[in-house]
Amino acid sequence: MKQLLLASRNPAKIELYKKILKDLDLQILALSDLNMNNEVDENGLTYEENSAKKALEFFKISGLPTLADDSGIEIAALNNEPGVKTRRWPGYEATDQELIDLAINKIKNIPKGQRQARFRVVISLCLGENQIYSSQFDLPGEITDFVSNKLVAGFPFRSVFWVPQFGKHHSDLNQEQLEQIDHRRKAMEKIREIIIQKI
Repeated sequence: MKQLLLASRNPAKIELYKKILKDLDLQILALSDLNMNNEVDENGLTYEENSAKKALEFFKISGLPTLADDSGIEIAALNNEPGVKTRRWPGYEATDQELIDLAINKIKNIPKGQRQARFRVVISLCLGENQIYSSQFDLPGEITDFVSNKLVAGFPFRSVFWVPQFGKHHSDLNQEQLEQIDHRRKAMEKIREIIIQKI
């Protein structure tokens, strides 16, 4: 069976990608499956730079087709902060709760109706040093100053990200609603076709 490496240590993200790709005849491996403790310095200025760099570096180490992503949340009234530094917004690798608290604190003086935000993800698939394919998708919404009762480990901003289409927080969406708007699923549509054709 052909193999695909997911360049992630985020359990929630790994589970999501395995669900998205479950119908393909692939053995999907995470970094932990190969005992890979290497770190990639995600110092790019864009999501695409970071995701492509991560996919290429782990491809070189493993020799396997490698899928990586970089994602974040951008809050318009905060000059699109935190952006590519989403997980390190306070200046260090923050916990889920720290990020939720920081988002609420940052937007507390921004009037309601001016708290537009978007989730952005770029997914990169590396099949060789000169074979990197990337796909992007954005999900628009708003940041709230109240938190959903449902927290999703590894995806803290979902509990303060309001999806107007459904009138609820992202973390409160049911599976059918999630599949309609999930930005990773949308970005994966193009990448899935490349996986089917080329792996």
